[in-house]
Amino acid sequence: MYEAPRDCIHYLQKLTAIRNRLIKTRTILTNEVKVNNYFLSKQQCWDIGLTFSRSVSAIKEDIISVDLQIDTLISSDTTLKRMFELITSVPCIGKVIAVQIIIHTNEFKKITTARQFACYCGVAPFEKSSGGVTFGRSRISFLANKELKANLHLAAMGWLRRPKSFLREYYLKKQSEGKNNMVILNAVRNKLIHRIYSCVNHDVLYSENL
Repeated sequence: MYEAPRDCIHYLQKLTAIRNRLIKTRTILTNEVKVNNYFLSKQQCWDIGLTFSRSVSAIKEDIISVDLQIDTLISSDTTLKRMFELITSVPCIGKVIAVQIIIHTNEFKKITTARQFACYCGVAPFEKSSGGVTFGRSRISFLANKELKANLHLAAMGWLRRPKSFLREYYLKKQSEGKNNMVILNAVRNKLIHRIYSCVNHDVLYSENL
């Protein structure tokens, strides 16, 4: 049965949306300086940069303020605090991904299994078949949540940079077998999702034995 998100989840979602808009606005302004470097003199770039430097500083302060509100909201709710602790116990899974997962799964009430969440993020590939005949290779859905997938990709890359991590060893093994790099990365993202769900479902912090 459908279970509506709690008020704190609604508020967390609004704060996250505001934070994302602030970051996008800051990126637009700061990238303007990089583009101008190719076409204008140093003095002209400096003058243009001054026109919105106060805006960039104000946006940075607003982002810090929103981050503080998110931290306060999570720490003030026992359920949210524990769930956040469990998710971030998985190495390379940070605050941003944890908050996104909690919001999009409605505290794991809406998307209850790792397989479902992998489908939602566009990590689980599906084959196209009809009458027992398969057409082409398996592909992910274009309707996936691309923002979540991108953040999980960064987390996967973090694992691959960790020396002696089991996911790095898995990646190198599959690479030596001739597997496509993106296919392997997709499998790494999938394994990360399963470990996050394992921590939450068993209410235990991450360990290599999960």
